[in-house]
Amino acid sequence: MKHSKKAHSWNSVAIMKPKLKEHELQKCYECHTTGYNKGGFKSIETTPELADVGCETCHGPGSEHAENQDPQSISRKPAVEICTACHNSERIQDFKFKPLIFSGAH
Repeated sequence: MKHSKKAHSWNSVAIMKPKLKEHELQKCYECHTTGYNKGGFKSIETTPELADVGCETCHGPGSEHAENQDPQSISRKPAVEICTACHNSERIQDFKFKPLIFSGAH
């Protein structure tokens, strides 16, 4: 995780936060945190461990998988549609998205 750009995505939010209105900030949380509006990230004060993009953003919630160790309860190879929730035509020019899921890389 420490070498992944995704693992440091909160830094971008922290830099921009003073310039953003609350509704703009909430849009940032959708892509720059794990599980926002899905039972995950609430705020940097209450859920700092979910700031940044983590495994669950692409592979799905891991609590059931951790509990039962069933490979079917986690998405090993996410579909590209998972990526395009954030990496879409509206944002693609901002960070030059390349769908690395096809190469097996993170």
